[in-house]
Amino acid sequence: MITLSILVLTLFILFCALTYYSTLDKYLKLIVLPVLMLFSLAGYAHYVGELGKPYPYGLPEESTYVFHKVTHEGTILVWLSEKEAADRLYVIPYSREAAKELQGAQERAEGGKAQSIVTTERPGGDLKIESEDFVSPDEENNFTKGDN
Repeated sequence: MITLSILVLTLFILFCALTYYSTLDKYLKLIVLPVLMLFSLAGYAHYVGELGKPYPYGLPEESTYVFHKVTHEGTILVWLSEKEAADRLYVIPYSREAAKELQGAQERAEGGKAQSIVTTERPGGDLKIESEDFVSPDEENNFTKGDN
């Protein structure tokens, strides 16, 4: 976050210096600089406002279950961990089937078994969520450290 702030400030100062030393009319310069400042602040405020919000575009096909919460607004917040990406919070529409499947995954995860979540989209746009015990590639191939 601090890096982003420094980057925005540096780019703003660089653009101000280029505008100041340009051959543009001085009245045009007086318009460009405040407009640039306004857009920089608005963009930065928008970015900061979006941080931490759940991802509203459906669930990944395969991921590992971390946590979920059913909200009063008719949605389910689902926290998943993906192989290629960092952990992410998703928001999906409430369905009894999805809530039941996620509740089962939560209970098994609390019992010490990591849960793999597989999501498929049905023809009507509904999500079908299935959970199963997570099997690492080493366990899948029956590989242990002592095997040669």
